[in-house]
Amino acid sequence: MKKLSLFVFVSIFYINVQAQLVFQNIEHDYGKVDKAKSLLSEFVVTNTGTEDAVILRIDAGGNLAFKLDQIIIKPGKSDTLRLFLKPTKSGKFNEEISVFLSSQDKPVVLKVKGELKELDKDPMGTCFSFRESHPDVYKALAITDQSIFIVDKLNDKPIDGAFVQLFNANNQSYFQYTKNEGVVKLTVQPNIYDIQVRADFYKSNKSEQYLAKDGKITIKLERMDDFVEKDTTIKIAVILPVQVITKDTIIPEIKVVVVDTVSKGIIPKVEVVVDTFIPPPPPKPEIVNGELNPEVYVPSNIVFLIDLSSSMNEPAKLPLLKKSMKTLIGTMRSIDKITVVVYAESSRVLLPTTEVIYKDSIYKMIDGLKASGLTAANKALRTAYEINSKSFISGGNNQIILATDGMFNLSKADEDMMLNYAKSLNKIILSVVAFGNSVNAKSKLSSMAQNGKGDYLDIANETEAQEALLNEIKSKSKR
Repeated sequence: MKKLSLFVFVSIFYINVQAQLVFQNIEHDYGKVDKAKSLLSEFVVTNTGTEDAVILRIDAGGNLAFKLDQIIIKPGKSDTLRLFLKPTKSGKFNEEISVFLSSQDKPVVLKVKGELKELDKDPMGTCFSFRESHPDVYKALAITDQSIFIVDKLNDKPIDGAFVQLFNANNQSYFQYTKNEGVVKLTVQPNIYDIQVRADFYKSNKSEQYLAKDGKITIKLERMDDFVEKDTTIKIAVILPVQVITKDTIIPEIKVVVVDTVSKGIIPKVEVVVDTFIPPPPPKPEIVNGELNPEVYVPSNIVFLIDLSSSMNEPAKLPLLKKSMKTLIGTMRSIDKITVVVYAESSRVLLPTTEVIYKDSIYKMIDGLKASGLTAANKALRTAYEINSKSFISGGNNQIILATDGMFNLSKADEDMMLNYAKSLNKIILSVVAFGNSVNAKSKLSSMAQNGKGDYLDIANETEAQEALLNEIKSKSKR
C-alpha cells in the first residue's frame, strides 16, 4: 500500500536518556467485524522518565488518519493517540504507522489488523456510537470548500497575486496565490486555522479563523505607507510642458498643445493631454516578518555536517558555529528543511530531516552540541549526501554545510561522489565553514568546497559568525 508521510508533529529536542515514552499497547486486533464504514483504535503513551519527551513525527498509511492532543509530554503524563481506519474494501486488513520519539533512535510501529466482512457504503454511515464517543475525530473527516477573498482595505478592490497560507492545529499547511478576482479556493477539513496573507506593497496580515462549513471570508490588506495613493492638485501658472514626480505620489504628466494659430487680440485655444506616470515597483524585501521572503528565496534543504571532535571545543570554534546556526534558523521558514549529522569517533544523525517549525526546540538542540573524541569524517560525509538526496527539493537549494577545524583525507571515490552530486540533475552542493589557524587544513578544506561546487567560509570571530551562514544560504537560494 502506498505510504503517505505526514510531517505534522515536528518539535526537536536533543535525545535525553531521562525522557522515556512507552506505549501501553502497540497492536489492536479487531478480529472479525461484520459491517463498518470506519474503525477507531486508541494507543496510550506515557512518559516514564524525568524530562520532557516529544513526538517528533508520525508516518501513516493512506487509509489512516490520526489525532494526538499533545506534542510535548511531561514526566509522568500520558496522552492517547487515536487511529481512525477507513477501509476501502472488505476482507482482511493489516495497517501500521511509525511514531518517531525523542527518547529513542528507532520509531515505534503501531499496528491495526482484522477482517471486515462487509464495507458499509451508506453515505450517512452507521457508526452512531463512534460519533457520540469521539465527535472530534468524526468531525475531522468532513471537508469544507472555502473561498478566501483578499481585497484592498482602502477601496475593497481584489488583490491579484497575494500569497495565502493556512496552518491547522497540527501544523499542516495549505497555500495558494490569488488570481484576478482576488480569491483562493481551498478544500480543507473543519478546524481552527492560522491564516497568513502577504502581497507586494501591502502589510502582512495574520488572523485566526474557524472554518466549519462551506462559505467565504474576506481579508483586507492595508497598504504600506510609501504606496498610499494621495489626492494631488496640479496648478499651472505658466503654460509649459510640466512633469512632476515624487517618491510617494503618482502625479500626471501635463502636456499643453496649441491648436490654433495665435492672432492679434485672440487667446489661443489649448488642449490638455494627461498621461499617467507609474513609478517602477521597488525591489521585493529579502526579509518578511523576520523570515526569508519566499518570493525572493526558493525553499532550502540543508544538511549540517558538524565536527564534534575535541579540537572543536574552543571559544573561537563550536560556540561561533552555534551562534551562526541560530541566526540562520531564526530566518528559515516552514517550507525549509534541515538535518543535523554530527561526527567524532563515530557519526550519527542527531536531527532527522524536518521542516523548520518549532525553532525554540531546534535552538535547544544546537545549545546541547558538545565536542569530544576523535574524528570519523568520511563516513559522515557520505551519510550527509545520502540524506540530502532522499529529502531533495526539486527547484530548491539542496546544500550540505560542513563545519570543521580539521582535514579531510578524501579518497578518489569520495571526490568522484561529490562531483557527481554537484553535476547531476538533482544538484547537491557542499560548502565548508572552517575554524582554527592550520594553514594546511584550510588549504585542503578550500579545495574540498571547490570540488563540491560550494563556497569556503572562514569564521574567526563573533562579527563574522553573526550572519555567515545566513548570507551563504541567501546567496545559494535566491530566485
